[in-house]
Amino acid sequence: MDNAELRKIIDQYVDDRYYDKDKLLQYLSMHQMVGTEIFDYVDKKSLPGGKQAHSRYLDSDSGYYPLHKESFIDRMPFYFYMPDIDDYHDGGCLDWLFGELRVQEQQLGVYKSLDLLEDFYQDLRYLFYEKKISLKDIFNYTLHQAGHIESGLFTMWVDYLHIRDDYKLESDIMPDRLITEFNRALIAAGKEPEIYNILYDIRDGMFVRNDMRLEFPGIFPCDEDGNPIMEWISLRIKNAKNIFCTCEKSKKGILYVQITPETVIDAFDVQCELENDDDCWVRAYTGPMATEFDYEALKNYRNVLGLKQQEVADAIGANVRTYQKWESGETTPDGTNLLRLMNWLNIPNVHEVTKWK
Repeated sequence: MDNAELRKIIDQYVDDRYYDKDKLLQYLSMHQMVGTEIFDYVDKKSLPGGKQAHSRYLDSDSGYYPLHKESFIDRMPFYFYMPDIDDYHDGGCLDWLFGELRVQEQQLGVYKSLDLLEDFYQDLRYLFYEKKISLKDIFNYTLHQAGHIESGLFTMWVDYLHIRDDYKLESDIMPDRLITEFNRALIAAGKEPEIYNILYDIRDGMFVRNDMRLEFPGIFPCDEDGNPIMEWISLRIKNAKNIFCTCEKSKKGILYVQITPETVIDAFDVQCELENDDDCWVRAYTGPMATEFDYEALKNYRNVLGLKQQEVADAIGANVRTYQKWESGETTPDGTNLLRLMNWLNIPNVHEVTKWK
């Protein structure tokens, strides 16, 4: 590449308010390897309004390692992209590098993080050069989807576009609800969709109750009408009056369940290590009419103590025939008699003698 072509690329992607274009051209004309000193060398140190060129912070510890000149030129649009720093919601390359990728570096180690960094730049190349997506959209689409920088969502977007290409899907390049369209793409590709878990808070539990409505926090895929797609959410809900959610784009929201006396809700335990997923579901909520008296448990408690039916009936002041009907399941003891039974048979709580329908 001659200097005229290189100058054209520099003029297109480098903002001379922040960088010295002549110095950059001179450096690239003289070096085959571009070291970490390049950004500090071309940075204009004094800028109006106290603003700084963000790429001056790119170095071996923060998203850059020495590259051959051709590779550096190929990545110049990303290195020198300047977001609108007056717009809080405008992200840039450095935001990603200082955000999610640095966190992953701390968790996975430097060598693994270099692989992640290279994957990140390859994804940027795919979006910019192959898909012809603008730099502003590349760095802001998933930020606007989640409301914050989220590397997992960025990777999901890239995977979604690859599936879209491979299977010639006609969905949008930047869908309004990425998590929903990604699952639809997975299904079109014959793959299992993502299942989204509720966000469990150890202080508040799985949900917050507001009168006859339960509120589950999480990220929930919705259809075009804003209805939650329950088969992609880790809740099994029966006998609810209504289910709806706040599900703007791919942001965290609330799933609302209007309960009835017979509502039953099971939640998937994401920390479960059992081989069978069916064993990892836990009961999150049971309505009062969704349970029934467990007459077999009553009989077991009596047998453990070695008591006869007549003895228990006499102890609580009930007719023996009435007691026999409780143990056979023909009838159910009322509240007063149930408390007397629990006291006499040492039953610790009412859950021991109730079961789900």
